[in-house]
Amino acid sequence: MAQTITFRSAVNGFHRGDVVKYIGELMEENAALKQQVETLRVLGKTLTAETGAQKAEIERLQAALEKAQTKGQEGGRQLDAARLGEALYDARRFSDLLIGEAREKTGAMFDRAARTADGSSERIGALTAQTAALQAQIEEALSGIEANLAALDGEMRAFSGGINDDRDAFLQAFTDETTKKFEAEEA
Repeated sequence: MAQTITFRSAVNGFHRGDVVKYIGELMEENAALKQQVETLRVLGKTLTAETGAQKAEIERLQAALEKAQTKGQEGGRQLDAARLGEALYDARRFSDLLIGEAREKTGAMFDRAARTADGSSERIGALTAQTAALQAQIEEALSGIEANLAALDGEMRAFSGGINDDRDAFLQAFTDETTKKFEAEEA
């Protein structure tokens, strides 16, 4: 999953545009992964709410059935056993369907979340390794730049010292020659 990133060389380091582009791509990918995780969190909350609503509906149906049973018994009327059994069977079947559907959706959502989290974790690990490698490359390039600048400074100081020595020698020779001419003209 980890890929090797190389940058074009530039004077005293790497091509700035390549580095900036790569860092931008890493930031975009990181933002996309964060968005996926947030989407899965919202989906989980939605499924949890749906499951709660379905459980509430089951409880409501069971309460209505119990109320009908109680009402039928209180009024001295006996509900037909076959009708009552059928109503209980339908309520149970409906509740089993709702619970099964909620479990499937929740299981699928958690499976997707786990796969996304695993993939995100692997990608973050790879991005961390790439960032560390990039940092090492940049530090190495900066060390090279510092060494080049120090060498250049030494060369410039030596060159400047040579120019000053040449200037001093020229001025001394010019002064000596001018003094000799002046003395020769006076004599």
